[in-house]
Amino acid sequence: MMLNFYTMRKTLLLTVFSIFYSLGGLTQLHAQCTQERYREPIFDDITITKDVKYGENINNLNEMQDLKMNIFRPSDDDDSLRKRPVIIMLHGGAYVAGTKDEGTMGFMGENLAKRGYVVVPIQYRLELGQTDLPPILQFADKMNWYKAIIRSVQDVKGAIRYLKHTYAEEGNPYGIDTNNITLYGSSAGAIGIIHATYMDENDNYNLAWTQAIKALGGLEGNTTPYLQYGSINTVKNLIIDSGAITEIEWIGDKNDIDVLSLHNINDPTVPYRHGCFYMAACHLGRFYGAFNYVPVMRNNGTYVVAVALDKAEHPVDDNNPQFALEQAVNFLYDAQCKYENSVPTGIFQQNVQKLNIYPNPNKGSFGVELDHLSKNNTLQIFSLSGQLVFEKMIHHPKEQFDTHLPKGVYFIAIQDEIQKSVSKLVIE
Repeated sequence: MMLNFYTMRKTLLLTVFSIFYSLGGLTQLHAQCTQERYREPIFDDITITKDVKYGENINNLNEMQDLKMNIFRPSDDDDSLRKRPVIIMLHGGAYVAGTKDEGTMGFMGENLAKRGYVVVPIQYRLELGQTDLPPILQFADKMNWYKAIIRSVQDVKGAIRYLKHTYAEEGNPYGIDTNNITLYGSSAGAIGIIHATYMDENDNYNLAWTQAIKALGGLEGNTTPYLQYGSINTVKNLIIDSGAITEIEWIGDKNDIDVLSLHNINDPTVPYRHGCFYMAACHLGRFYGAFNYVPVMRNNGTYVVAVALDKAEHPVDDNNPQFALEQAVNFLYDAQCKYENSVPTGIFQQNVQKLNIYPNPNKGSFGVELDHLSKNNTLQIFSLSGQLVFEKMIHHPKEQFDTHLPKGVYFIAIQDEIQKSVSKLVIE
């Protein structure tokens, strides 16, 4: 079963890579894996852009709050790669404290950027107000706790959409590959990313969760617009440092994201097994830590690297940042390079027929003209995130299509038995 899953995944990656290769846009990712990129700090100079506003949303005080991110990346003068893997980071702090500038955020940002990544610690909405109270009392009403988690879910998804927007509409100023995103969360940040990844509108929720989700406008949220780009659909990896999930059933059969799990067995704050936060905040419910969620992920076909330490500390990275960095580097290096042997050759670039789209831009209705028609021609349209959004067989050299797709930039591909044609499609 596992073999079939990875075979299918390699096939999917091969298809997507082939599309981008024929556009001249395939990254140099895999070629770099034969060197020291992603494993060793090969870049001495990095660029740090701080306080980039990525969105805004209503916080728990019913006030509009600006949300910002820091961006660490190799210097463009030193790094010729212009589509680099992205790591979005969420800090800890029990949803009442912490910032994108504190803890291991800067340490990880600098060290991973020197290895060739673009690292993006983000600000997300916290429970503001009575900051002199301990988290247990600040969340005396469990509805506030649920809403805090949902706000972090919305904000991380909004940050992903914003980065996709910069790639598609601003000329990719940060040199990112929006099809290659990792989410890294520590403590509360880990709770945020695991819920962002596995909560779904179709899951079964109790009354409190249902009310909280409805009150905040759904799981995707409106921290940023750009809904046409999607969010979690291009996340490839999770690094969950000392996190937990509310319901184990929410993981379901989602198995296309690789996971690194770090957790201390005797964690006094977030349960390693099935338990309460702070060992006392049981009014918030009992959550499932790594001891429980790792086997469920593995059983559904997810590739998981699980590190459990016999310590009574929280979280792993703040207490041992060098160890957490080493674990992250090894996991991410394998993730970037595991499909190295699957990279397509230039066959599609050398064997392409003429493709004419008219009009282009258009309103979603357009014609396609081929210089010849072979057997089994299929027209496919992909979003910039690589998601297949439209597919139809072609029976004539000239055909009209009505896609009803939203405004945006897409890739249109026509594939027959021996060759592929790819072009850009603009719907306005």
